[in-house]
Order: sequence, then C-alpha cells, then structure tokens
Amino acid sequence: MVKVNVNSHWSNSYLTIPYVDGGRDVAIGLDCWGLVREVLHQHFNLPLLNDFGSIHADDKANMTHAYHAQIKKSKPIFVECQPKSGAVVAGFKGNLLIHVGVVLEANGLHVLHTSKRHGMSKCSVRHFNRLFSQVKYYAYK
Repeated sequence: MVKVNVNSHWSNSYLTIPYVDGGRDVAIGLDCWGLVREVLHQHFNLPLLNDFGSIHADDKANMTHAYHAQIKKSKPIFVECQPKSGAVVAGFKGNLLIHVGVVLEANGLHVLHTSKRHGMSKCSVRHFNRLFSQVKYYAYK
C-alpha cells in the first residue's frame, strides 16, 4: 500500500468550502449530505446520489425518514460494512440520524464531514465514533 501524505491529500481541498444548509454546489457551499454526494461522485466514481435538497439539516425526523427509505429499499444501493475508504458514515443520537460523512484513507481512516457549528473538518474514525450514540458505515453496492 502506498502511504498518502495527509497534508497533501485531495480531501484538504474541501476544508475551505463553507457549510451551507441544503448546499449541493462546491462553488457555493455544502451541507453534510451534499459533501457525501460530491465526494462519492468525484473521488470514488459513483453515480450522483439523490440530493434530498428539500430536507434541511435541522429536520432530523425527515433526515431519518430519508435514511430509512434508502437503506430499506427492496433493492438497496448501500450495504452495511466496517469502516473503509469510500464508506458513508451515519451518526445517530438514539434512533434519529444526526449527521453523515464519508470515510477516506490518508495515513489511516478519517471521516470528512461538515456541519453548521464547525464547518468542514476531517477527523479520525475513532473520534467520529465518539460523537454519537451509534454509528453505522455503508458501502455502495
């Protein structure tokens, strides 16, 4: 395996993108789902996922409903997995989906995510796991 310099990793170009609720455009800003869509499409060559643009970050009930609709489809496009590069990570408080990010490999596994409170950031998988009562990882099928 080739070691990646975490300081020159492609993900660092996202760290200056502002948080925008409902954001789906890197030129304007991204919210957590907008970031996941962008990264999976641009860096993992996956189809552009549903934008769920009408669901705002503070609407945890509708975020959770959209999550269940995706995960429990008769032909789901995501399968639960262990943390790995390209996986979507979902953080829960109780039964409510609170936040999503994407796992990447850069001298270890990290989660790239963005929030209204902290903006764009990158942290270790271990740190991300401590932020929520439950965390699940999903790979695109």
